[in-house]
Amino acid sequence: MKPQHVIIILNNGSGLEDGPERKAKIAERFEHHGIPASFVTFDPGADLEKIAKDTALKSPNSTIVASGGDGTISGVSAGLAGLPNQFGMIASGTFNYFARSLNLPETVEEAIDVIARGKIRPTGIAMINDKVFLNNASIGAYAAILQTREGIYKRWGRSRVAAYWSVVKALATLRAPLKLTVTYDGKSFNHRTPIVFAISNAFQLNQMGLSGEDCIANG
Repeated sequence: MKPQHVIIILNNGSGLEDGPERKAKIAERFEHHGIPASFVTFDPGADLEKIAKDTALKSPNSTIVASGGDGTISGVSAGLAGLPNQFGMIASGTFNYFARSLNLPETVEEAIDVIARGKIRPTGIAMINDKVFLNNASIGAYAAILQTREGIYKRWGRSRVAAYWSVVKALATLRAPLKLTVTYDGKSFNHRTPIVFAISNAFQLNQMGLSGEDCIANG
């Protein structure tokens, strides 16, 4: 069923386009489909889960659309978990793993065309300690990787090559790996590692060249 109204939660700092330019393009495309649209914008560092939840509670009959990268899409979905609103996405980040895993387009126009058709399908989410995530959750060096990546983005612009380089640079300067005791199937193992990754997205696992894709795909 075609959405009667959409609210776009827009990350001002995601993608290659300026926020106002992207906002105008999104509004124009929804207008093309005859769908009223309004916007809630935020800057990096905002409490996205709360923003999404508050927005949905105020407008329970509206379709909530996340416009940004994987972090934006995951944060909005976490805020909507358990609420009746339909959810759509306009993937405009660096990797767009979640949208690509669902075979959703990565251009604004095509993504909105999909939303406008109103075809709904369920998809899985993952949870650790009551926190919802779509692609991955981690402890360890990932925070340093993100900080390094933002510095590289500011200097060289956003690209997948820049993102990969940030991983190499961050890990090369990491001094203290984590000391972990992992208990599995009743047995405990000691490990030293710079990062622990829990991945729930089979597509992302495949793109990273890691095994286990079939386990995730099969639930």
